[in-house]
Amino acid sequence: MQGEPRSKPTVPPIRNFILSKLPKSQLASLAHDLVPVDLAVGTRLGEPSEYMKYVYFPESGMISTEAVDRQGISVQIYLTGREGMAGVSAALKQPEMHHALMVQAAGRAYRLPAAVMQRELRKDGPLMDNLFTYLHLCMVTTAQSALCNRVHDVEQRLSRWLLTASDRLESPRLEMTQETLAGMLGSRRSTVTLAAGELQRRGMISYSRGKLTIIDRLRLEATACECYGIVNRTFHSMVQPPMQGRS
Repeated sequence: MQGEPRSKPTVPPIRNFILSKLPKSQLASLAHDLVPVDLAVGTRLGEPSEYMKYVYFPESGMISTEAVDRQGISVQIYLTGREGMAGVSAALKQPEMHHALMVQAAGRAYRLPAAVMQRELRKDGPLMDNLFTYLHLCMVTTAQSALCNRVHDVEQRLSRWLLTASDRLESPRLEMTQETLAGMLGSRRSTVTLAAGELQRRGMISYSRGKLTIIDRLRLEATACECYGIVNRTFHSMVQPPMQGRS
């Protein structure tokens, strides 16, 4: 199920990192094909073995890339906010998805046909450079997620994902159901509920009816494993200074 078009595309101003760093001439060449869409929570933008026709550049909100097994059990690989793009495989001429894409936080994005993205990448210019920068972040995140799931406890992993989600949304306030938290970690709901309850008891977060707020970020960072720091440094080296401001 694809995001629904909102209106006739009006490109500027751009908040997405990849698009915002393009020369005006290249952005103008994409203007006709960039369509703004609303991203509703729970919308599935791609499924394993599905042919991906579009790529998405979030302006706000958050899209998760998830690995899914035959029984439908999923675990998040990485989260995409306005620093990146969802549907990378289609941009790289691999349109058949091996992972699932799901909207985790409502927002807006620009939708671009994968064929147009491939055409622009053949020009070997700024768009390719920006995409490669984002791919580096994805690789670092994926590598640390694999290590984290193997060696760190659920409380450390939960802290890492909450901080990462907060970074992508640029807000301490998150809307996360217990099912979402369990999917983030690839753990049982009961296990994640206990970990979230412990973080709340210790005053790091407040959590009620799917609404979660990070109250003490410094203590939450101290609770998270070193994986968060590695990914966070990579993230900020990529997006600063363009994403320091809020709008």
